[in-house]
Amino acid sequence: MPYDEKPFEAFAVGDRATYTKRITEADVQRFARLSGDRYPVHVDEEYAKTTRFGRRIAHGMLTASLISTANGLLLQRPGGISVSQTLHFRAAVYPGDTITAASEVIEVIPSQRRLRCRTTCTNQRGEVVIDGEAIEQKDAAPAAGVLPDRAPRAVTLYADGGARGNPGPAALGAVLEDAGGNVLREVGEYLGTATNNVAEWRALIAGLEAALAEGVRRLKVRLDSELVVRQLSGAYRVK
Repeated sequence: MPYDEKPFEAFAVGDRATYTKRITEADVQRFARLSGDRYPVHVDEEYAKTTRFGRRIAHGMLTASLISTANGLLLQRPGGISVSQTLHFRAAVYPGDTITAASEVIEVIPSQRRLRCRTTCTNQRGEVVIDGEAIEQKDAAPAAGVLPDRAPRAVTLYADGGARGNPGPAALGAVLEDAGGNVLREVGEYLGTATNNVAEWRALIAGLEAALAEGVRRLKVRLDSELVVRQLSGAYRVK
């Protein structure tokens, strides 16, 4: 599969890449083993006959994985990272179907070196079986002899968690911002019943995971909890 050089500055709305593959019975069985998803509609023909599909279908995420290939063919070299991907499953895919995955640029975001892309999977009859959108971040070309830095920009993580009662109903929130105050990613989650300290730690962990997913290499962390800061420094014990 050829990957040519294409700098971010060369991208324009309408740029498109496609990848076509026939989904075989062997693909479905391998994906079931690899993912652990052996739901009977995928692997049990007798069960599948009783469903709305009438026969076994391929895993939705097996088909969706072809979008990743199309996104990579669109990005070319130097590469980048996938920031987000939405998926809408429109129709079933059966073993033997030929699927064409496509990724098309619908917006170029120079301030973040990002591309917003329309993504689709279409079968041999021209029916859209999956559609959605991807956000792809394109790396800059490294200087000669210098390894690329995935995220040279300054990024700050703001994280906090809390509980109503201690313990009580709890939630977390985390935000990643660049030096210009632009929000790169937001995370929020209801935690059920937890203590304040657990919620604060879960917020920090969620924020760090978000930073990792963004490819951040250098991160400034701002926390509202003095207790967590003291626990991190070793002044207080973490239970």
